Amino acid sequence: MPKKILIVDDEVQVREVFSKLLFKEGFTVECAGTLEEAVKQVTENDFDIALVDIRLGGVSGFEIVKNILEKRPLLRVVMISGSGPTDDVIAKSEEAGCIGFIGKNLKINEIKDNLKFYLDSTKKA
Repeated sequence: MPKKILIVDDEVQVREVFSKLLFKEGFTVECAGTLEEAVKQVTENDFDIALVDIRLGGVSGFEIVKNILEKRPLLRVVMISGSGPTDDVIAKSEEAGCIGFIGKNLKINEIKDNLKFYLDSTKKA
C-alpha cells in the first residue's frame, strides 16, 4: 500500500509541485492550505507523514504542528521552508514535535531522499 502524505502549505504552487513530485514516486498525497484544513485532514485520514510549511499566512507552522499532533500524536511531521534551516528553527521544530526539516529550495532528488529517510525514521517518543 502506498505511503500517504499530507502537505500543508498556503502556496498553491508549492502544494501542486510537491503533490506531482510525490505522486510520481508512488505516494498518495492530500493537501491543506490552512490550519483548519490540516486539522480536518488529520482528523479524517491516517497519514504516514505530514510536511508542514514553517509559515502559513499569519499562522506559525509550529502552531499547526501542535494542532496536528494533538489529533495524531504518533504522526511523523517534517517542517518545510523556502529558506534554509537555522539552528534556532531546527530547535523550535524539534520542540514542536517535528522529526526533521526539508528546504523547499533543495534539488528534487534531495527532497525525495530526505523524505524517504524521514519515512523510514521512527517517531520520537
